Amino acid sequence: MRCTMPVLAMALAVVAGRSAVADESVVWSVAGQQVLRLRAPYKSLTPEQRVEQLDERLTEMLSAATRPIGPADICVKVYSKETVSITINGKVLVTVAPVDAAANHCSPRRLAEIWLANVRKTVPLLNPRENRGGA
Repeated sequence: MRCTMPVLAMALAVVAGRSAVADESVVWSVAGQQVLRLRAPYKSLTPEQRVEQLDERLTEMLSAATRPIGPADICVKVYSKETVSITINGKVLVTVAPVDAAANHCSPRRLAEIWLANVRKTVPLLNPRENRGGA
């Protein structure tokens, strides 16, 4: 069986925690869970670049946190009818752009609510935990 370059690239993306599919969307995964799918470029960033930016932002937020991040720390911030962001402790994690909403056949606010639920389920899993059982 011959492996073509697109198939190989897709396999590599899946191993890295991202999956590229035929519609060129990219899945952002956290703690082994699929959190959101970016289907469109935004502000000159491809979906893949946006996922890389999400990884960087989340790493910075977790590193800067002075206490564990809980679901209540993760919110939707509405700037206008067309611009909505998901924030963690007041800092933007991801902006739900009109192109994202259009690609998902819903409003930016509705898509933000869907993504918010997923982010609230997964990001707290990355908090450091105390080992009470010893080594």
